Amino acid sequence: MGMGNDILLQILSCLLPKTLTRFKCVSKWWCALISSPEFVVKHVQHNSDPDNNILSSSSTCTVLLRRLLVDDAVCEGRPRTQPVVFSVLNFCCNCCNANSDNCHCNNSDPLRFLSSFEDMDMTNLKQPLIGKANTFRIVGHCDGIICVQLNAVEVLLWNPAIHEAPKLLPPEPYLDVHIASSRRYRDMSKALGLGYDPKTNDYKVVDIGYPGNELYGEYGDGNDGIIYTPKPVVYSLGTDTWREIATGSLETETTNLWPEDFQFYLKGMCYWVGHEQSKLVDGGGDTLVKDIRDVIISFDMRDEVFHDILFPHVYCLSSTIFYNIRLLLWDHKSVALFGCCARGHADESFGIWVLHEEFGNRPNNNYYNATWTKHHAFNLTLTHKPLAFWKSDEILFVSAYGYQPLDSYNLHTKASSQCLPILGDPDGFAAVFYVPSMVSVLGFRKLYSM
Repeated sequence: MGMGNDILLQILSCLLPKTLTRFKCVSKWWCALISSPEFVVKHVQHNSDPDNNILSSSSTCTVLLRRLLVDDAVCEGRPRTQPVVFSVLNFCCNCCNANSDNCHCNNSDPLRFLSSFEDMDMTNLKQPLIGKANTFRIVGHCDGIICVQLNAVEVLLWNPAIHEAPKLLPPEPYLDVHIASSRRYRDMSKALGLGYDPKTNDYKVVDIGYPGNELYGEYGDGNDGIIYTPKPVVYSLGTDTWREIATGSLETETTNLWPEDFQFYLKGMCYWVGHEQSKLVDGGGDTLVKDIRDVIISFDMRDEVFHDILFPHVYCLSSTIFYNIRLLLWDHKSVALFGCCARGHADESFGIWVLHEEFGNRPNNNYYNATWTKHHAFNLTLTHKPLAFWKSDEILFVSAYGYQPLDSYNLHTKASSQCLPILGDPDGFAAVFYVPSMVSVLGFRKLYSM
């Protein structure tokens, strides 16, 4: 390419997909340029860099929000189902900061956070968006691709920025047909994760399956039992296939590590909050399975190896109870643990610990010596449910009671402000920080093979 084309590519890589999609209509040459693998990669790299435009303090931040619309009609004897809506929220990163010289908005306006709000068109989805709180779940985000779990069996990938139809993943061939068809299994939430493998330039979905009937066998009659190990498989978007991978550190001689809800992808790693659990079941006890401790579970997309990370020491104190435990992306580059600490009936506060990773001498290179630094502590009622960081010092919250506006809490000013008067079922709200891209989930296999 000549210098002119290099400059053009640099300019185009700074633009949002909505604008680039319009530019593709200018000519066949422009369409080929913007659709090329080289440009798609350059656009992702530019907009994923915290120092560049989309994530900089001079532009907007995007959050993808999922909610269930309020529906008072409940069918007797059947679980309540409600319309599911996905929305894109664009926030002004400089707004609501009284110390910012770049903020030109009206600070008396409670909605000054929000620069735009748009419900996504999901007419390309073959099935209606009607569900419960545990269906149509946002699993996570990576390079503009959103992973959505429709139910315990069906998963789709979707890039809402380019208005492309979602891609329903092929059925997992390693899942037992009888388990998959059972109502009990379909009501379960398996552990999924989405990330990018920089070694193979491929996007992958990780599925840590539960052994179904083996895990939920008839252990309630006083009989002891054994909980079998997790069953991890990986889907490749480049090949459109599933394959089994080694359990690795998800299993020890006497325990299993069980990932729960996926938190996020960062720098080649997927992260879950989970727990370590004994394999042995004491049928004579009040509980079937003994949880040993909470852990953070990570997965290296390059080597396809699981690791575990210990919580901060304060989480291990018997006198302390924690609520709303989850991981958040801190300053777009670090792992942070977020939770509400309650000691007895008083001294309830939210806290944020930032992880500094150090490898120990444990087998399989698991994280053993994890150093945590406490960065913030602040008081909010336990009725607030954290959704996502939309910038380094602003957390998006929703009321646990629902039917109230979304709030944003500033860690520095310790002030909470209304950002969107939106209604919904309190159990149906979920959000992920989202970086729009030009990556096509439908055309990626063709690009991957080039």
